[in-house]
Amino acid sequence: MKRIVLVGASHSALRKIESDWDKDELNDYIVHVIEPMKSNLELLDKFFKTDRIIKHDMALGAKDGTIAINLSLSWDSHSLYGMKKDFDYYWEIVKQTGDIVEVNVMTWDSFIRHAYILNVDVCIIDAEGAEGDILRNMSHTLPKEIYVSHYHSNIFEGVDSKEELLILMTDLGYKDIKELDEELYGRR
Repeated sequence: MKRIVLVGASHSALRKIESDWDKDELNDYIVHVIEPMKSNLELLDKFFKTDRIIKHDMALGAKDGTIAINLSLSWDSHSLYGMKKDFDYYWEIVKQTGDIVEVNVMTWDSFIRHAYILNVDVCIIDAEGAEGDILRNMSHTLPKEIYVSHYHSNIFEGVDSKEELLILMTDLGYKDIKELDEELYGRR
């Protein structure tokens, strides 16, 4: 059984997962989707084979407890980080509304224990700036392959740069790290 952990309910990542395996292999994977916004989790039911998706209504981050998420006009741009003051809003819809919502948060290690996950084949992290927080708190059940979004430092204040994420991935033992369009890919 191939186990995939998707941090952030990225529909494009789920489409890629479904298209990468032929029909025989589709019966041999489980995707854990970690997403703090209930409305984003509900969208999954409309577009994907949900018997292969386990939804976790929470965020991953630097600590266990609750955190405040800054809401934006777009369903996929909510973040615990504030937007840069000089950010060029080429997409007006990503602007933050000024509203916040409290959500549950766990570290990677706490989540792995809580969900009883013994191995992770692939992890895709697109957490609107919290990628570094997640990587800093990974020590158990590290994914064999990992994709980490690196473009959020262009949008949000105080998030890790692509170079800082690369160092964190290297410190976790990922090798042959490649830069893709919007993410870094590494393999253990």
